[in-house]
Formats: sequence, structure tokens, C-alpha cells
Amino acid sequence: MKLLAFRLPDEIPLEDYEALLNLLEEGERPRVQRFRIVEDRLRSLLARLAARYYLLTQGLIKRDERPTFRSGPKGKPYLVTPALDLGFNISHEGKWVLLGVGKGEVGVDVMDPPQDPEEIKEALISQMTVPERLALAVPLTPHELRWALTTLWTLKEGYTKAIGEGVGFGLERINVVFDGLQAVRVEVDGRDIADDGWNFRLGRIGEGMESGYAVYWKETDWEGVDIVQWSQLISVFDG
Repeated sequence: MKLLAFRLPDEIPLEDYEALLNLLEEGERPRVQRFRIVEDRLRSLLARLAARYYLLTQGLIKRDERPTFRSGPKGKPYLVTPALDLGFNISHEGKWVLLGVGKGEVGVDVMDPPQDPEEIKEALISQMTVPERLALAVPLTPHELRWALTTLWTLKEGYTKAIGEGVGFGLERINVVFDGLQAVRVEVDGRDIADDGWNFRLGRIGEGMESGYAVYWKETDWEGVDIVQWSQLISVFDG
């Protein structure tokens, strides 16, 4: 199981953007261009190219090949060609686009800690279990609450993405067990997900550790995080 982390550049030459955009199928390009904010366009573009970048750098496709995907019943994309036993999952927020790659099912979620944690806590309260509410009811500094909420939400949403269900699964069914501020276990309907073969890992990313992520996978070992620089991306696709 590997995580690739693509960081949005502060600036991008127009020719680089257009060159990457032209790598997409014609029908995909308007879906990127519809975003009015530049960062939204870049996140969408990188999300559509990330799996292709991975396959290309691993020698699993040729430079002129495009991988094809199909969508599952709830919209999760699955690799069709090349026919490989690989699962992919994408998440993006702020400056980061994360791609999880592993055998079988994979789920990843990234989040910037909320600036107003009390407001977000109230907004999410209906999707928390009673033990989770109690874990967050103790006195916490704003910094501690920001990261506790980031841990909670990425673990919940990452799991629903791993199983291909999305948030409609019912986030209140997922219970994150805390020991202090550390998440030590994840349960679904009262059952430890480890009993079903799931692994999870939490982390922070960025020079100032500005974003938090959660990733889920089965079977394979954890291979760590690869930070992909913008120059690497351009170099690989430029040939």
C-alpha cells in the first residue's frame, strides 16, 4: 500500500497547465474547466491524472496509453485496463491531492484542520457516536480539537470510500475509539474492522504539517508516502 501526495504549485505556467489538460479525453476537459477558481481546476486536473502518473512511473502502461476506469454502484472508480489487481482512491483538499494505491480495496481522505473547530464539531455531532462525543467533551485547546476532528472525520470518510459506499453509508455507524487524543481502533456496527482484514493509518502532510489524512487498505504492507513535486509530474508526462 502506497500513498502518493501531489502538492499544488503556488504558480503554474499556462503552457504547463494546457499541456496537462490536453492529456485528458476531450469529454473530461470541460469538467476541469468548469471550475472558476484556479486551485479547484488544478485539484480536478491532478485527480484525473494521478493514477495515470503512477501506472506510467511503474512501467505498467506506455506513454501513449490511457488507463480506463469504470464506476461502481456508488461512483467509486475501478481500474479496467490495464487488467491489474490494484485499487485506487483519490482525495483532495487545500494544497493536496492524495492517491492511495494497493491490492484490492483502498480508501483515502485528506482534510485541512478546521479554523473554527467548535462550529464544525456542532455540525458533525449528529454523525458521531456517543463514545466519540464523550471523547471530545473533555477540555481541549482549539489546536487539539482541530486535530481531533480531523482524525475523526478522515477516519470515517476514508472508511466509506474504502468500501465504495460514500457518506450515505451512515457515518454514525462508524465509531473511532480514542485513547486520549489518539485513535486506536475503528469499529463499524460494534465490530472491529481489523477482524475483517482492514488496516488503517493516520498521518500529517506538508512542511508545516498543515493537512491530515487517513488511509485504509487490506493485504499488503504499508510502503509509505511519496511526495510528488510539480516538476516530477511535468517531467514524466513530457517524456
